[in-house]
Amino acid sequence: MPDSFAQQEVPLFSSDGSWFYLTLPAKQGARGEFRHIASLPAQPAIPSVPPRFLTSGNWDVTVLCALDEDNGKIYFLSTEESRQSRHLYSVDLEGIFQRQCLTCYLLDGCSFFKAEFSPNQTYFTLYCLGPGVPKVTVHSTKDPSIYIVLEDNTPLSEALYGKRLPETVFKTLTADNHDLHLKLSMPQRYEAKLLPLLIIVDGVPGSQSVTEEFAMGWPEVLASTHDVALAWVDGRSGVGWGQKISSVDPRKLSSFRVKDQLGVVEWLMQLPYIDDRRIALYGKAFGGYLSLKMLAASDQLFKCAVAVAPITDFKLYNAAFSERYLGPPAKEEHTYLTASVLEDVHKLKDENFLLLHGTADARVHFQHSAELLSRLVKVEANYSLQLYPDEGHTLREQRSIQHFQQTLVHYLQTCLRHNPLLASIEEPDEDEEDD
Repeated sequence: MPDSFAQQEVPLFSSDGSWFYLTLPAKQGARGEFRHIASLPAQPAIPSVPPRFLTSGNWDVTVLCALDEDNGKIYFLSTEESRQSRHLYSVDLEGIFQRQCLTCYLLDGCSFFKAEFSPNQTYFTLYCLGPGVPKVTVHSTKDPSIYIVLEDNTPLSEALYGKRLPETVFKTLTADNHDLHLKLSMPQRYEAKLLPLLIIVDGVPGSQSVTEEFAMGWPEVLASTHDVALAWVDGRSGVGWGQKISSVDPRKLSSFRVKDQLGVVEWLMQLPYIDDRRIALYGKAFGGYLSLKMLAASDQLFKCAVAVAPITDFKLYNAAFSERYLGPPAKEEHTYLTASVLEDVHKLKDENFLLLHGTADARVHFQHSAELLSRLVKVEANYSLQLYPDEGHTLREQRSIQHFQQTLVHYLQTCLRHNPLLASIEEPDEDEEDD
């Protein structure tokens, strides 16, 4: 995760504590920097010793799993196969770049993994997270093909058998010398239809939405049951980029993300099976912030939007995050004002959006929504509101979760519903055009 606030990994230490291993950015030619495994002495040397890298290539090491000193190996997850996947590898501690993929072609329907090793590294538990139905297996480190199944989710596989599940399509677009990665989840036989589009916005620095992880939630219900196309976009400064993100002013990262997202929207609108009059946004926390920023940056481009616990003013948010990207508020007052959603309220006045927030949210405090609501009322804005009393950033009560999902599906289904009357007004027939 280049330049990722989200990455806070714990280094792996040798048994005598003299060396430790972690991931650091390593320049890979013209592609920029990727994160790779580096070894460093625990006690700083004089003169200083540069890190010794154990891996190299145009891909990222995302997680360090285990250190096996007896066999001279480190086990790790990486994006070497593809940036959408996570496979388990081992590499020799000698630093001669000899690595082995332990999970490539190991299990059918599995290319996105998480792994946990036993204390002596003789066995590891493998969590297959997609793209097929998740499963959990225990493997021998010496021979990973020898394993036992702890959970294969047979009831879920049987329940999904014969269902009209969405099709997944991955695309890569290029804009401003940056690759923008796109994941589309489409209803079956989508090419013969004209579909509404829901863009699920994340965009947190260092995060990745475009993956092969299995998902079966309310978005997939919209896709399979209500014929809604779903899209996820990874803009610049995401996992597997290798871009020279350091050359981008971090204070402008939110504006770049809005630009990336809107650029992809323009591309999607050109697809013959996407109805450019029925496009909606959904985002939570930073994604909710970007969704509102995208609404404000466009003029009635989106039919509606949903913002869940949105960040509206970075002065009210986690100081470590805000000051990392925007600087100290006392010195960067103009930057904070520009980044704030509160300053864009007049641009949101005529937009159609739903705001949801738990009143006990400890991550994005309810004050964010309260400040926004106060200003929305003053400009007589068009918005809908749903609060969840005493609920946090993640809903806990089952009734709240069910209500949240039903509210989302109903709101988006109503918003994106095809209106034949509106279509006939906007698209005059050929006879009228000839006249």
